[in-house]
Amino acid sequence: MSGYEEGGDREDWTDKLPPGVVDKSISLLLTEGVLPKPTKEEVKIVIFSTSSNTGVFESKLKEELGEKYQVIASDLASLSRRADGKQQNLQADAFLPPLSHGSVNVIFDRRGALWHTSNVNEPLSHPSRAKQLLEIYRQKLKAGGVLIVDNDVGWDASTADLMAELGIDKPAGFSEPVVVGEKGCRYQVYTKLSKEI
Repeated sequence: MSGYEEGGDREDWTDKLPPGVVDKSISLLLTEGVLPKPTKEEVKIVIFSTSSNTGVFESKLKEELGEKYQVIASDLASLSRRADGKQQNLQADAFLPPLSHGSVNVIFDRRGALWHTSNVNEPLSHPSRAKQLLEIYRQKLKAGGVLIVDNDVGWDASTADLMAELGIDKPAGFSEPVVVGEKGCRYQVYTKLSKEI
């Protein structure tokens, strides 16, 4: 059984979040202009959350953004009993997402697969796996698409901290990271470059 399955020790980490942080995060991403706006050419903006746990964040995000956005909540553990919002639920390994290359506008990895592969205290941790995952994310993103990772979760090492410790906080094919937010609700945003530098 996965630690994230029903009864697992990590079944619902959202109860560890300070009150209001989900709403605050969504508001931050909208007001800071991190999330792209739909253009006439794009039918929908595709947002892929790779390690959604309960899907609470993704459900609220979809509710806030509306029909011009497709929000895909994915997790290795089953999402069948998770939040029942209008987001699309998908059980998938972050290393094998069933998405076409260049099909996603935004990838969220909030204390998700990248955190696990970058955290030396986790069994799946290894710098080469973390680099491999970043390359998969780059491939799935459209040119100009954004990768968003947690920079400060308020109670433990963030994904951005762990990436820096491994020396992978400036991955190939992405811009220099931009940090948005404040303590307890901060994100590091990478933009996929159109061409490798």
